[in-house]
Amino acid sequence: MHSDLRLKGRFKHRIETMKDSSNLSKKLIIIYSLLCAFNLLLHHNGFAQTETAEFSKAIILSDEGRYDDALVILNIIVSKNPDFYRAYLAMGMIYSAKGHYKEAILNFDKAIKGMPDSVHGYLKRATAHFYIGNYNQAISDLEIAAKIAPDNDEVWNSLGIIHRKIGNSDKALNYFAKSIAIQPNDPESYYNRGRIYAEKSNLDEAFLEFSKTIEIDPRYAKAFQGRGSIYKSRGDHNKASINFEKALGYFNESINHNPNDAQLYLDRGQLMIDMDKFEQAIEDFTKAISLDHQEAYYFRALAFEGKNENENALSDYNHAIEFNPNHAAAYNGRGILYDKKEDFRKAIQDFKKALQINPNFKEASMNLKYVQDRLLATLKVEVPS
Repeated sequence: MHSDLRLKGRFKHRIETMKDSSNLSKKLIIIYSLLCAFNLLLHHNGFAQTETAEFSKAIILSDEGRYDDALVILNIIVSKNPDFYRAYLAMGMIYSAKGHYKEAILNFDKAIKGMPDSVHGYLKRATAHFYIGNYNQAISDLEIAAKIAPDNDEVWNSLGIIHRKIGNSDKALNYFAKSIAIQPNDPESYYNRGRIYAEKSNLDEAFLEFSKTIEIDPRYAKAFQGRGSIYKSRGDHNKASINFEKALGYFNESINHNPNDAQLYLDRGQLMIDMDKFEQAIEDFTKAISLDHQEAYYFRALAFEGKNENENALSDYNHAIEFNPNHAAAYNGRGILYDKKEDFRKAIQDFKKALQINPNFKEASMNLKYVQDRLLATLKVEVPS
């Protein structure tokens, strides 16, 4: 019984974590934000026409997934004019898209220093902090953004995502409700609210929220994925397959249009895991890694686990932790592998580290208690009568 509960908790955390990876900064949001920055720049006095033209070229390159080429141009711009703060903002967004969140934060710092009222700057820096486990810093940035722009629905939606992540689901629901009140036709907050209901095992409410998301945006792949997961959990494999295939079709279309976008391969790989297609998931995560998205190591570890290739999974967890020492989910995943190898002390270390990073990490707490009990059982020595 204890082992079954542990495995169930592991599965729940797997789904929860995977949804986070692409929700807070999708490519369309990145490119839209860059274009907004450029439009603002056209009305900003003091910059040469060549600089604005080069900035526009960098945005187009990033839209094509040519992030490194865009960064070269943006670095040249700021080397000539260090006060071109929107270039720092653009570089921060590109580094985030590449999964290089520490470099992103350094550039957002420079952008915010020159543009202290930039809602985009605080929003995007919060995103980067979120992905490396700096939840308090992320919340602080979003609270500043909320004071600057209290009617910005993205701010409240992002606050909801972070509070859900750290276990404050009721507070998260309140933030999603605020976002919906401001922008009732934005699918994001309905989708995120559905995730919370799914985590609470309130599947009927979750299904309604995912369906509302699809009503607003009939091509919202992750909402179809969410509905597919609900049908799968209920044993309705036919309807699960229909929804998963819908999601897959939309992901495929996006990849065909943007073949160099690492995030899209990350998204499709997560769907492949939900569909129990682990080999295809590994291929997508490997492609994302080849495009320099470091977070893909964590997700590829999950796929390797699905194939019982535990040594490969362990190697990828190590990569994920090396890249992001605050990756609580990676420590939890690696701890489970150490438990399977009956290396209980290393497992306990990893679960404790996960809880140090995120004290509300319920699955890590459950796993820690489980392994501690296993270790105690091995240490008991019968005294001869």
